[in-house]
Amino acid sequence: MVGLKVTYLKYFFFILLMSLFVYCSNYEEFKPLTLKNGKYSTEKASEKLNKNIQKVLNYYNVDWKSENGKILIPKNISEELIWNYTNKAKDSVWLKEHLK
Repeated sequence: MVGLKVTYLKYFFFILLMSLFVYCSNYEEFKPLTLKNGKYSTEKASEKLNKNIQKVLNYYNVDWKSENGKILIPKNISEELIWNYTNKAKDSVWLKEHLK
């Protein structure tokens, strides 16, 4: 009976670890993008930009999370969309009009 419980516990922890791995591996750090000469490049995010990007992501119902002060977003978001979110987070007029 004890051996059976140990086996179930092993399976439970294995499934738990695999679920955690899949959950965590579907996210990447948000890196603000700029568009120059038709090419995307990353820029350093300020604290203000990080606060604003959280508001933009919430507005668009993007599933994001924060770990160790970094914003994590789903890996399947395109560069164009990240660039768009970055621009909105920098645009005080857009923020005032959409986040009342």
